[in-house]
Amino acid sequence: MTPVFTGHQRFMSSTYEWYKILQEKIEQVARSRNLPVIDLNEALHNRPDLFTDAATIHPDQRGTYLIGQSVYRHLSGDFGGLQLPPLFTDHMILQRQQPIRIWGLANAGDTVSVGLGLSKSTTIAGVSGKWQVELPEMNASFQPLVLQM
Repeated sequence: MTPVFTGHQRFMSSTYEWYKILQEKIEQVARSRNLPVIDLNEALHNRPDLFTDAATIHPDQRGTYLIGQSVYRHLSGDFGGLQLPPLFTDHMILQRQQPIRIWGLANAGDTVSVGLGLSKSTTIAGVSGKWQVELPEMNASFQPLVLQM
């Protein structure tokens, strides 16, 4: 479901409890029918500016557009191709002696291969387009490496 913000006049009353119960029921029905859940909260959870006012739970036209994009992406599987979050940039530094987690977005069902140094891992993007791989830990080095996708 779309988010309920703390500015909603009944946020601390039963409205928020009903919201949580309804969300749980949606997920329960989806699991029982082996169906995916389209997450409408993700696109709007940090965007109270896209709601008509603080006292409502209704998105404005821009918020409704983002909801439409989310539904389209989940129905079509088209999440815009292979993408990494902006966190992964040139000259980034990785924690030594810890597993290296790389994640991002791709079209649903796409195979994603990630290589770093001598390590390589492959996965398949889920129905929500999300993917993640874990590469083994590495020792500290001054030798630059290239993340290969």
